This record gives sequence, structure tokens and C-alpha cells, in this order.
Amino acid sequence: MKQKNKLLSQRRMLCFFESMKATLCISDLLYFDALLVFQVSESNIEVIQKLLDADLIVNGQSFFDLNDHIASMSDYPFEPRNVKDLMDSALKYVRGNVRRLAVKARLHDVNAIPYYLLEDFDNAFETGNNKVMSIIYRELPTLDNSNLKIDYLIEFLCDEETQIKRRRLFSWQNDIENKIEKSEIKSEHVPDMIAERIDTYVEHLKLSELKFKIGISECLLNLPREIILSLTGVGLPKAIKNMLEFKKRELELKEAELKAPGREIAYIVHAKRKFSHEN
Repeated sequence: MKQKNKLLSQRRMLCFFESMKATLCISDLLYFDALLVFQVSESNIEVIQKLLDADLIVNGQSFFDLNDHIASMSDYPFEPRNVKDLMDSALKYVRGNVRRLAVKARLHDVNAIPYYLLEDFDNAFETGNNKVMSIIYRELPTLDNSNLKIDYLIEFLCDEETQIKRRRLFSWQNDIENKIEKSEIKSEHVPDMIAERIDTYVEHLKLSELKFKIGISECLLNLPREIILSLTGVGLPKAIKNMLEFKKRELELKEAELKAPGREIAYIVHAKRKFSHEN
């Protein structure tokens, strides 16, 4: 049990209670192993409390004293006029500082990665001189939020076999550099490895009691330039292209983002509901 709790503690979601995007974010719990910086509305407090109790997420308030940050904002009164003022200002602060808050959380061993809809991404990241690798997953599961079975979700995420399959699928980038350098794996074999792990994970998910749909999502990774060039230069067969795509992006990254633990920079959701699977 201690080992399981240790594994889960490395994969918790950073949670704030001031936003209206909770439904979207809860439905995306299955997307990535390193869960996301997100915010929660009061309407989902009961669901979020269950996730907190299961140690699958962590309350952002335990890492950041938002009141101190709010008081220092030039456009905010020194004394809040009412609770709504406080909540509105906290939400404004979180939305404007997600990238910085994510870095701070990662320094506290919470693997929090900024999360964006495709239409919001360009407003958050400018084009720059930092080369990053983009991997587009074309067939990843997301929960069908119309019938969310949160107790089944918690049971699934805490299952030991689930943990193993999710680590194999979503943590490949953490050791790929050493494996390529040591010739333990060739760049051209990486897409097949990831595709096989996607298939294995989705088949495992089908055995659960969760209803899910398949969507398209993108992960931006801070990998060495040579690894980026080798992976993006690999020609993919049609079957693999239907599941994965490797691309190069050039972004303006902050020094703290480049030095923070982990390889993930951001997640971008492109589309959902390609088809559904109901157990």
C-alpha cells in the first residue's frame, strides 16, 4: 500500500477551486499520466472531494497562498469587498499564471502540466527560439462526462495493473534519451513502441466499468535537440500515422520551465468524441 501511495503521489492533479472548467478537466482524467493544472467549480466539490480522499489530486491552496498574490495585484483592492471579489480575483490570478504555478508545483513533486484547448494555446505560448517536440496522440481515451462514474474511475486509477500500463504509456519520454544513447532502442522503433502501449492501455480500459470516448490530444516535450530531430525524422507507416504524429515546434519558454523536473511542457486538447465505448 505504501508503494502504491508513493506512485500515486507522483501523479496527482493540482486543483484550484475558483474556475468553471471542472467538467472538461474531470472528463480528461484518463488522458495523461502526469495529470493537469486545472480549476474546479463549486458544483463539483463532492466529486473533487472523492479524488482528494483517494490521493489522486492535491489542492492547489496547499502550495500557494493566493491571498498574498491577490493582495499584491495592482488592480485589486487591498481589502476584498466580498467573497465574490476574492474568488474572481483568485480566478484571474490562476488563469494568468498557470505556467508559473505549474513550475512551482513541479518543484514540490506534483507533476502539474499546463493544459489548454487548441484555440487557447496560441494565447498562452509565443513563437520563439526553444525547439520542442510535439507528439500528437490521435487515439487516446477521455471519459464520457454524461455518465461519469467517479467511484469506478477512482478504482481504475488506483488499480496496480492500471498504474503499470499508464507508466509504460505516458512515461516513455523520461528514459528515452538514455536508451537511444546506449543503443538500447532505435529512434525508428519508438513510434511502434508507443502505438503498442496505446493499444494495450485501451484494451485494459475496455475491461473497466468506465464509459469513454476517443479523442486527439497533443503533448509538448522538452527533449534534447538530437532526440527531437531523430524522432521527427522517422517515417511512419500509415497504421502508425493513424495513432501518432511527431512534429517540431519553436516556442518562447521561460528559464524555469526549461529547468523544472520532467519533460512535459504542456498538453493541448485538439478534439474529442471520435467514437465511443460503453461498457
